[in-house]
Amino acid sequence: MKILMIADFPPPEGGVTILVKALADYLKDSSECSLITYDIMQKSKRKGISFLKPFDNIYTLIKYLVFLPFFIHKADVITLHLPTTKIITFAIPALLWSKVMGKPIILRKFGGTNFYSYSSLKRALSHFVARSVNLYCAETKTLIESAMSNGITNAQWFPNNRIIPSISRENLRDQCSEFVYVGQIREEKGLAVLSEALSLLPEESPIHVTLYGSICDNVITEEFINKTPHMKYGGSLPSDKVHETIAKYDCFVFPTFWHGEGYPGALIEALSIGLPAIISDWGAVGEVTDATCSVTVPVKDPKALAESMMFMYENVSTWRSMTHAAKNRGSLFDTNRWSTIFLGWCQDFVTGGKNVD
Repeated sequence: MKILMIADFPPPEGGVTILVKALADYLKDSSECSLITYDIMQKSKRKGISFLKPFDNIYTLIKYLVFLPFFIHKADVITLHLPTTKIITFAIPALLWSKVMGKPIILRKFGGTNFYSYSSLKRALSHFVARSVNLYCAETKTLIESAMSNGITNAQWFPNNRIIPSISRENLRDQCSEFVYVGQIREEKGLAVLSEALSLLPEESPIHVTLYGSICDNVITEEFINKTPHMKYGGSLPSDKVHETIAKYDCFVFPTFWHGEGYPGALIEALSIGLPAIISDWGAVGEVTDATCSVTVPVKDPKALAESMMFMYENVSTWRSMTHAAKNRGSLFDTNRWSTIFLGWCQDFVTGGKNVD
């Protein structure tokens, strides 16, 4: 069985490309299929003359439209792995060619953005694609419920996932005092709220928060972080260093209100090594955790956030119990598990099966 995987492959390394690479690596190693890949953004990644950069997207699209039928012809099943913003551009041509050639097609949508919130034309086109493919996969249960309530019955939950590490956190501190955040450093991730929460703590408080990630706006700057009591900046963190780095901490903190938030990969990685979490009540973030391994706070509420950090520090038995529950919860999002499920879906369609439950 030949699987065509149309996606944005690394480099650069980011949330989407990490997921794409993990699934591609699994399929490459599988004896049950051979993998054909098409990198939809390959042109825009090359180094070149700066004034030609604006034409890269046009070149990329033209090249895609020209070569797409040849790639589809070679495959037994077509799979698209796209953020919401790229569904119309890249999925519609693939869908049309799949119908012409009689090939099954699977669309996997990344992120938490609901295309039913789009303007009428974009909403209608996105709905058409999701309804017309053989299988529409979305990252959150909320998105699946939305799709099915709008008549898309061929929808399946396919969550963000991560490779489960073998790292052990047996040498825990006596109390939960070191908190960590990993992700984009920007205001919409709740980091100004986190700064205000830390300012509410007593000056002598043992609680500290370290932020890791790329600085993405002019609000949460390194200078801003350094001026916040109990907070410091750890710099950018390569994906292969995330587990060993956050294993040194006691709790993950994620006070986001980012509009496109799906299932945060860093949160899944934290759970997988036994870090409980403090999360904001935002979007589908709460679907990743439950009450056994996390504390949920209202969005943009620094007082509640400060109280939750103090709760984790003062209630040692609860915190320790949450560390064990976190690891169990994280195992639900194991890359190998979900890659096996995805391969099974591909096999079902190629062999003529219709049941992908």
